[in-house]
Amino acid sequence: DWYKKGNDFYEKKDFKSAISSYTKALELNPQNEDFFYKRGRCYFELNKTQQAFEDFTLGIKINAFSSKIYLYRGLIFLNAKMYDEANTDLTMAINYAKVDSIRSHALTARGALRQGKHDMQGAYEDYTKALTHDSLNLMTLNNLATVLDDLNKKEEAINTLNKIIKMDSTFFGAYLNMAFQLTQAGKYKEAGPYFDIAISIAPKEPYNYNNRGYNKFKQGDIEGALIDINYSLKLDPTNSWAYKNRAEIYISQNKLDKACKELEKANELGFSLKYGDAVNELIKKHCQTVK
Repeated sequence: DWYKKGNDFYEKKDFKSAISSYTKALELNPQNEDFFYKRGRCYFELNKTQQAFEDFTLGIKINAFSSKIYLYRGLIFLNAKMYDEANTDLTMAINYAKVDSIRSHALTARGALRQGKHDMQGAYEDYTKALTHDSLNLMTLNNLATVLDDLNKKEEAINTLNKIIKMDSTFFGAYLNMAFQLTQAGKYKEAGPYFDIAISIAPKEPYNYNNRGYNKFKQGDIEGALIDINYSLKLDPTNSWAYKNRAEIYISQNKLDKACKELEKANELGFSLKYGDAVNELIKKHCQTVK
């Protein structure tokens, strides 16, 4: 039947053909929420967010207890920074989930939402619960390590990252996270090799270069720092952290005009909303008299 054909195409990642098959299945049975869910997943994979949202919403109208549909509509809300709506849908997914994989995925997503809103204790609770359903999820473990560091549970954070590296030595996020935490602790030389490994695994990941650049800056290698941060911004010109880091380099060189422009750009890109007052404090200290 058309639904089975759609599933076959979906497994082969031929999402456009799958959409066509699911659409024909829906023409024959427009009250089947699974058909809307699977077509919505295809649109989701193709980054056709509006179509995916519409299919997920139609699926929920048919079955208001479908955890998997709430999960993916919640992810759409989360990606759109509609945090209240995302929280509602992800919580519904958690409450209605009958299988561990969906509950774990929804808990991890809600944890990321809470982490983004600086609710580190709430994020910690969600990540911890998610791991009771999927203890080997590397992304959840990596996110948990970040939160543990923010909660000043430094040793537990490092132990979690070492656990990830032992589980999968190719997971660059753990090396980047480890390097970042060591940098924050002032252990710059110790952090360096972890940045290098992260870059060797993921040479096009902009955060690797930005964070290594900051590490080089703290060790006095201004030229190397600017090379890394500039390349990070070439890969991702929307990274507010990179502008903040480059501003600190310019401040160290007493190039305040350039530094203040970088800080303004960091705030335009949402630094203060996402990460706190560091940029505003630098502006207050260095830019009040700069015209």
